[in-house]
Amino acid sequence: MDVQPFRALRPTRDKAHLVATRSYLTYEEEKLKDKLLYNPFSFLQVIHPDPFGKSSASGSARYKKVQSRFNEFREAGIFCMEETPAFYVYQQLHEQRAFAGVVATASVSDYNKGHVMRHEHTLPQREEMFTSYLSETGFNAEPVLLSHRPLPDLNQMLDEIMTERPDYEFTTTDRVTHLLWPVTSKERIEGIKKCYAQVERLYIADGHHRIASSALLCERSPNEVNQRFMAFLMDEQELHLSPFSRIVRRGSETKDEVFRSLSEYFDCAPSNGPRELSAGEFQLYTQGEWWDMKLKERSSKPEMEELSAAQFSRYVLAEVFSISDERTDPRMTFLPDTDLGAGMKEHVDASGGSFGFRMPRPSVEDIKSVADADRVMPPKSTYVEPKLRSGLLVYSLEDE
Repeated sequence: MDVQPFRALRPTRDKAHLVATRSYLTYEEEKLKDKLLYNPFSFLQVIHPDPFGKSSASGSARYKKVQSRFNEFREAGIFCMEETPAFYVYQQLHEQRAFAGVVATASVSDYNKGHVMRHEHTLPQREEMFTSYLSETGFNAEPVLLSHRPLPDLNQMLDEIMTERPDYEFTTTDRVTHLLWPVTSKERIEGIKKCYAQVERLYIADGHHRIASSALLCERSPNEVNQRFMAFLMDEQELHLSPFSRIVRRGSETKDEVFRSLSEYFDCAPSNGPRELSAGEFQLYTQGEWWDMKLKERSSKPEMEELSAAQFSRYVLAEVFSISDERTDPRMTFLPDTDLGAGMKEHVDASGGSFGFRMPRPSVEDIKSVADADRVMPPKSTYVEPKLRSGLLVYSLEDE
């Protein structure tokens, strides 16, 4: 794979903890207002430049505001450009796990040739939106998350680098510690490039629309910088995958009717509560009760039917609730199941009568087998961690 160092625009060491942010879409309105009001250095000030979170512009007009605000951050010295091209070793330390990898630029050509493997459909309108955003703002502040097979030589290099003092080290309010090491020595850069040159395929773990929009931008404006995109590359064994719970808002069907329909395809039994699930197992929560569901033995199925999310779409959503497109059906809500169903239970209890379904945990092999077969997974099949912060590293799409 063609993986290269780049000259990142990044916040000065003293402000990195103030600049880096989650996506503004993850903030509730009041919290977003609070961030915009009390933290003048937050990257939210750039990506959501209107005061107190209220957008008065859209499309190209808004993107120009974003570009202008970012230029103000640069002029104020909040962001500086790396003097020489670098790789960036990045680590997140959570309470129960750690993630580490390399931020670099990858090749749009490798993506177009099918060496960067995808497992999700992208929506043309979202591709167009992100392409316009990149073109108008002139920067990319959120890397695509790519995974690869284990590389022992690379892991040894990263372990060595991470024993040194990081350039950034800070903890965010979600109790995650972020560390960053710029790698600028020629010897280490060549060593990292050599490791990635041995990789035949990369797999998109998160960021299908971002990478598709980078490819579209390159097609329309094929200059040198647009031929690459920013990526965070990780050993596939370090990814942490969780399922998404499905919540179906109750319609005219009664609880008894739903259970009768489910019993055609599943063995259902009362449960003591949420637990880790195996392939073919699901859990239902409704009206204060937990139920275990196990798919009944059936004849052999097509390859995609072996995925739990695909089984659920066919035997529960389509057959029981007559939901043909879970991406657009207004009855559907998806929640990341990172807490053994606690969030789903709270949502169902608050709704006063929805049906909440827990899914088995997906695996990296699920993603790879689907991507290698040139297929796609059902919507919201995987919730992938780590989740990266915006504004920690920025890839400039303008000639410097």
